[in-house]
Amino acid sequence: MKKILAIVFCVICFVAFAACGSQADTPSNTSSVQAPAVEKTDNEQVIKAFEGEYSKEKFKEAIEVYKYHCKPIEVNDKCSVVFRVDFDIKYCSASHHTVIESDPDRELGFYDSMIPCTVTDGVVAVYTGNWYGSDSNQSDVQSFLVRVADESKENIQYYYFRVKYNEKTESERSEPVTVPDGFDYSQWQIRINNRLYKATDKVGDIYNDFYESLATIMGTVKEGTEPGLNGFTNFGVCGNSYTYNKDGDAIVLTPDGAWRFFEAAE
Repeated sequence: MKKILAIVFCVICFVAFAACGSQADTPSNTSSVQAPAVEKTDNEQVIKAFEGEYSKEKFKEAIEVYKYHCKPIEVNDKCSVVFRVDFDIKYCSASHHTVIESDPDRELGFYDSMIPCTVTDGVVAVYTGNWYGSDSNQSDVQSFLVRVADESKENIQYYYFRVKYNEKTESERSEPVTVPDGFDYSQWQIRINNRLYKATDKVGDIYNDFYESLATIMGTVKEGTEPGLNGFTNFGVCGNSYTYNKDGDAIVLTPDGAWRFFEAAE
């Protein structure tokens, strides 16, 4: 009997010791580990990565900070991520963009400046939609490092975020709408370079006229309201193209499937 009791006592001690060891190794017991410092924007899932000149060391540190504090922003295939920076920021571009994979060096080395970005009074919009023109990468998590600068280009800042694409359904695929007779096209508005434009009855072909810049519609606001951010409309069609010139002329691919002329509204 004494031998049996001794064995039971040893088993109880072993279980208790294992339980204590398990609790000591749990992530919840991390009071001695200091969280990395982070500076978030008004968008809680976008961080200010670093300032000044770019370096892989700074970028790598920002990635680790982001993984600790944030999570990818869920988007669809026609979407922009919007966040506020310093008011005096005048320029923005996507410095780095890549699909997140197991190899961290891939994220550090992939460069792409083709992603549409706009800035309006210190508010940056980065187009995260399917600008490649296919659905092949829409289920992946992707990262964006955004470079912004003031007029002098001396104040340089970098911002970082990740996005995760929601799967697109057949019902979400856009088709041209039928516009009723007598429709007032002037209610369709877009903001370009801090200037409001309104649609006209005139349609055409962008290849028959000379325009200086081809851009992407970044997002949309509620119908009947004025868009306040550059590249935004009040008639949908996020992801569609538009083009404009210095004389105040613009042509936009509108919901009816036409390349429609726009004129300055203010």
